[in-house]
Amino acid sequence: MSVETEILLLNGSVGSNNLWRLIGPYQLAWWLREHGYQPQVIDFVPYLTDDEILQLIDKFVSKTTKIIAWGLKGPTATHGNQSTTIVEKFIPMLRKKYPWVKFVAGGPWAHYCCHNWPNKTAFDYYLFGYAEDGMLSICEREFRGAPMPMYESIAGNIVIKDTTPTRLPEEKRFHLRTSMHRWNPRDCIEPGESLPIELGRGCRFRCSFCAFPHIGKKDDNFRRKMELVEEEMLYNYKEFGTTYYYIIDDTFNDSHPKMIEFHSMTQRLPFKIKFSCYLRPDLLDKFDDQPLLLKDSGLLSGFLGVETFNEKAAVAIRKPWAAKRGRDFLLELRNNLWKNDVSVKASMIVGLPHNTEEELREYQKWFFDNKFPSWEWKPLLIMRDLTRPFTSEFDREAQSYGFEWEEVNGDFEWKSPWMTQSAAIDLSKELNTERDFVITPEPWELLEMQNFGIDPSLILFKPIKNPRTANMIVTKRKEFLDRYKQRLMNL
Repeated sequence: MSVETEILLLNGSVGSNNLWRLIGPYQLAWWLREHGYQPQVIDFVPYLTDDEILQLIDKFVSKTTKIIAWGLKGPTATHGNQSTTIVEKFIPMLRKKYPWVKFVAGGPWAHYCCHNWPNKTAFDYYLFGYAEDGMLSICEREFRGAPMPMYESIAGNIVIKDTTPTRLPEEKRFHLRTSMHRWNPRDCIEPGESLPIELGRGCRFRCSFCAFPHIGKKDDNFRRKMELVEEEMLYNYKEFGTTYYYIIDDTFNDSHPKMIEFHSMTQRLPFKIKFSCYLRPDLLDKFDDQPLLLKDSGLLSGFLGVETFNEKAAVAIRKPWAAKRGRDFLLELRNNLWKNDVSVKASMIVGLPHNTEEELREYQKWFFDNKFPSWEWKPLLIMRDLTRPFTSEFDREAQSYGFEWEEVNGDFEWKSPWMTQSAAIDLSKELNTERDFVITPEPWELLEMQNFGIDPSLILFKPIKNPRTANMIVTKRKEFLDRYKQRLMNL
């Protein structure tokens, strides 16, 4: 018998063509089920046609449905301004068809919609940051007549931040440490599919360019009990055959005791896991046993936040190690410690203080000369709008770091003695284009290949940007997406 959907959660990653699941909507769906609600996730929405989106929404919405929540992403070169499309195309159409439904916005671009569509002209509620308590509070109000959740009024909109006090009783409040997240058959997981998993939130470091929430946390804050992570992996293996994971912690190795505990847990599992994650390379260097602990735990590929090799730039972002030991240790890691068993991707930033274009091109040559597996250039992001939910130190103190603002085509862009924002964007594109045909699969791409029946260990260090491989991947992605849509329609 079909289950009536009460809350519909729409989401999907944008910014690339890769098909991987973001854990956010599934985390909310699990949390709501824990409290007696019937949610349904529709994933990969940016890759669906308008007709497919409307068809799936219509399948699940009934008079029982009271909430449609949308995870909003910002403008990207691949998908345009997804948020604007949702607000101007879909929301008016859906309000007319389902006048009894309330609309909720979440995700990293919710603040953009909040400021640009004031006085509830787009959504009835906005959730900023982590949303378990906020979403449950809205559901308690709309379904069970609970008092209006505590909120902030921003641009005439109702905003519930993850820092907003909640009226929920303690037994209904979310705590990551005791989270027993479970995937559900209605999530339409493929047999053996790679899945995201969350062990912790936030980061104990405070990089100057970082605007993520919960930076500077204490080691034990926002961290799940390892036995609960183990139970989730056992469940996923039993239900879906999953052994491959995206570990989504902002900095997975931010605590060495956590790495020791994680390694012990993986050795107890009756199967071997493989995973990719974000890592601080300076901590891999500091703790001699950590690289081999991670390798033995099942590390497939690591995303390393290097950013620069310039001494003054490294000090400015609070990563002095990168200039002192960065290049030497990256080669030690690749050639001696991990060799051909673990791949790495280095993240580099274009536009940091004191970094010149000439230096960045020299870094590019170093990566080429040393046949580094994968690296990526990103333009420095500094935002003038300090009303956003989360801001970086560069945002708040731009001038003290040598940045000024100039008006360009009606908008404001940063400039510094070393570079302008436009130049940083153009240079990052140029450098990325140069390296496209030599880099090997990045961490998340390897796990996506697992979903397509391709053993990631066989392509760790093989460039995948050649036309033949690229066409094959496009075909595999379409087949995966078609199967997912059909499984949803069959619910």
